[in-house]
Formats: sequence, structure tokens, C-alpha cells
Amino acid sequence: MEIDISYVKPPGREDVQRPSLNAFENEIGTRFMDIGPTKIMVPGQKDEERKGGKRDKEEEKLEVVDMKLREKLIGWERGFGQPCLIPNKLLYRFESEENGCFAIKFSNKGKYLAAGCSESEKKCLIKIFNMETGKLTATIGSHQGVIYEFKWYSAGEANDLFLLSVSNDSMAKLWNCTDIEGTITSAEDYTDNEKKLLMGCLQHPSYVYSAEFLPEYANKLRGDPVIATACFDGKVRLWVVKIDEKMEKVIEARCSTEMPVEQVDQEIDNGHYLLTHNYPTSLVFDDTGRLYIGDSSGCIHVWDIIVIFN
Repeated sequence: MEIDISYVKPPGREDVQRPSLNAFENEIGTRFMDIGPTKIMVPGQKDEERKGGKRDKEEEKLEVVDMKLREKLIGWERGFGQPCLIPNKLLYRFESEENGCFAIKFSNKGKYLAAGCSESEKKCLIKIFNMETGKLTATIGSHQGVIYEFKWYSAGEANDLFLLSVSNDSMAKLWNCTDIEGTITSAEDYTDNEKKLLMGCLQHPSYVYSAEFLPEYANKLRGDPVIATACFDGKVRLWVVKIDEKMEKVIEARCSTEMPVEQVDQEIDNGHYLLTHNYPTSLVFDDTGRLYIGDSSGCIHVWDIIVIFN
């Protein structure tokens, strides 16, 4: 029997991909490229490129452009293999109004921030800030009272088409946000901007505390947004809003359903008391289109919402 012994090069070491399990743990992965304070994985990157080998000048120019794009995107999305970074410094400070800011809401893509800034008890301005630049994009209009809540609306691949604001002036206002920066002429002139961007108003008999868009997948009407609003008069209303073809104005806003928040009897010891006034304070739809209503007595009411054609 003859035995030959020879050296065999061991296979290259490759780390197993593992995401972080909490905010303070780094992700484990391979082939990372440094781009400032963060790292991003570049699939298929060659060893000589990582070590600073020679490359074509055109490739280097394209890489610079690609790197700038990646740096911009990192601000909005966490890339594969990118570590979870904890904010440790102030990024922006936005100016509000004399009486402060009572409601803020990021757009669905995170580019814009809507803020309700109270100039006085009877005037609250709506300011839109650009989170990429940290600057005021536009003061788009106002309410004659405190703004309680904002909601952004998206349909399909179109993001942040409309902004809905509700206030104690008994109004829910719908704003056109498809191209804010391209529509306005002045970021400060809110009266002129309101003429251009206000699509329509939903009038209520009392304060409007909350509002929510019916999710697109649960809305069989598709092109027509369905909006739920919570009012101090004790009712939640469902509105079918028809918008013109140019997506600029509300043609019709019809209240199709009113859902009262029932009065609740509660027994305490051997007696009981009746809540004299119970009203909805907050709304939210779940993934199936079911509506959850929080009220002033601490109860949550659950409704199945079914949209059908007439």
C-alpha cells in the first residue's frame, strides 16, 4: 500500500449573515464598503477593488455618483447589512409659532414632515418641512383652531398624494401634496398656497379629534378615498370623497355612514352611574380594514367596514 501526502489549500473563510437582535448589536456580514459613518454591503465586490487596485477612470466616476446616491438613500432606508445606528446629535431644529406645535406627522416615505403650528388660539398654520434639506418647504394653509392630527394618503405606487388635517374648528381639510414644491410660488405665503393646494373641507357639527383613510386594499371604490372622522358630538363618520380627474379639487364629499359611540353603564359597588357624554377620540384601521375607535370613557369599539358599490 502506498500513501501520498500533499498540502490542500483550505477554503476561504466566509462569515455567516446574521441581523442584529437589538438596537445595540452590530450585524455580522461580509464584503462591506466604508461610506462615512455607515457601511453598506456590495454584492460581488472583488478583493482587488477592496484593496485599492487599479480601475478605469470612468468606473471611478460612476462609483462616485453611485456612492452619493447610496448616501442619500441611507437616510431613508436601512440597507442590507447596514448597522442600526442610534441618533446621538441634533439634526434639525424647526421654527414653530408663538403658541407652539401640537401635531406632527411624517409622510409615508419620510421625505416631508407636516406640523400644526399655532399662531394664536384661532389660527393654526400648517407647515411642511423637507427632511432631506432641513428647510421649510411650504406653509400650505391654516385652521381656525388647534390642529389635532394629520394623516397622509397613498394609492398604489403613488406616495403621499394628499394630506388630511383635523381641528377643533369643526373642519377636516384635504390638501393636494402631489407636487408641493412645484405648485407653490412662495413658501411663506400661506393664503396663496391655500388657494392652490386646498382640495376640499369636511364640515362637522363640533370638534374633530381624529381621522383615518380606509386602506386601499379594503376600499373597493379604489379611485375614491374613504375617510373616517371622530367628532365630539359622539359620532364617527365615514366619508366617500370624489376627486376630479386632475386630482386638484374635491367634487363631492358625501357622509355615507354615522356610527354613534354608545353610552355606557358602569356598575360601581352596589350602584351605577351613566356617562353623560361619551365621544370618540381616536381612530385606526387594521390590515383587514377593521376600524378601531377609542372613546372618552376608555373603551375601544371595533367595527367591520365593508365598502360596496351602489
